[in-house]
Amino acid sequence: MKYIFLDVDGVLNPNLGSEGSFKVVAKPNGLSFNLILNKRQANLVLKLVEDTGSELVWATTWEHHANEWIGPPLGLPELPVVKLAERKFNENLGSVKARSVLAYAGDSKFVYFDDEYNIGYCLEGTNGRHVYVDPMYGLVLRHIVEAEAYLKS
Repeated sequence: MKYIFLDVDGVLNPNLGSEGSFKVVAKPNGLSFNLILNKRQANLVLKLVEDTGSELVWATTWEHHANEWIGPPLGLPELPVVKLAERKFNENLGSVKARSVLAYAGDSKFVYFDDEYNIGYCLEGTNGRHVYVDPMYGLVLRHIVEAEAYLKS
């Protein structure tokens, strides 16, 4: 089994939109968030899943809320969710996410699309690859190409 782990903010919800982007207001737990989403990004990820035979999994602080507020407007199916580990004293979010994804993936090969810089350091020497996504622009084709090359290697 191979996995593709997907973050939301900065990856599918960039700071700037691109052609084809649309705005969504999400209200998980009664809090209001303005999102900028683009179905083109979701379609790129779904094609990567198909081309690599991987399983797509949410790995985001949105956790189960991603299936309610992010997936449907993008046309994504309901996905499994990585439960983020408890944050340890002085631990940054990137290392919490990396630790959680490693626990979920076990010995399986995986890529993780996320905008947290330090995830890459946390995954060095493991069976996973962090594909850093610039939070200004979100997921683009070069990220997919990088992920596909790793998953097929």
